[in-house]
Amino acid sequence: QQDKTITWSGEASGPALTVDPDGSIYVAATVVDGSTTRRMIRKLDPDTLEDVHDPRFGNLDEDATALALCQGRVVVVGSVRTATKPNRYDLRVWWLSEESCFEIGQPSTFAAPPSEDDKNALSERAYGVACVGGEVVVVGTRGVWPDVGDPEHVRTVVLRFAAPGAVPDVWTSPGDVLAEDAALAVTPTKNGGFAVTGWTREQGPGGVRQVLSRRFGPGGVHLWPRPELTPSGEAIGRALAEDLEEK
Repeated sequence: QQDKTITWSGEASGPALTVDPDGSIYVAATVVDGSTTRRMIRKLDPDTLEDVHDPRFGNLDEDATALALCQGRVVVVGSVRTATKPNRYDLRVWWLSEESCFEIGQPSTFAAPPSEDDKNALSERAYGVACVGGEVVVVGTRGVWPDVGDPEHVRTVVLRFAAPGAVPDVWTSPGDVLAEDAALAVTPTKNGGFAVTGWTREQGPGGVRQVLSRRFGPGGVHLWPRPELTPSGEAIGRALAEDLEEK
């Protein structure tokens, strides 16, 4: 019925958005701030599309890539930069008030434990989030070293939070299709599980990314991976949904 141009000073990437039962629209984006970034959240009135309150900005070195409404919270996911040259990140989840969009409690951070990565040299990032049977399911990537002396490999990571701020259940791809893979989006499925999509490739400069989707059953049980191989060029899955026939 109407369009709304959301503006802010400086550059931004994204955004992502979701709508609550009253029609209020929540928008998340990553805003450039000098030489780094901040996450930004806006709540828009469903009738006027004007801001309900001032935009909520995060701290420096944060980015926001997706958001969802679940467990009585606005759940925003992304990452925080922990190092530069090269850039390194830890995955982060923020739990915000639906009313004010202010943070409630501390954010949840996921990174490889010191026993695996004592210098925090590996990166973890979130790209998608969904509410699945009352759980918050966050998908993204994490770095791993498959064997001693191997370069960092990117692998899909799935985090399932039973409650805001709880310790998540973690599933990491074993590299069962090609050497590397990533999950960029997630959707609930009618069987009580969820599906994700993203990409897979061989490790190294010659690796060409191919679409890779995965299906999970209730309780986060991994059921199967499905690659869509297109060797002639790159192809990346960025969004997915389930139809009435559960396809």
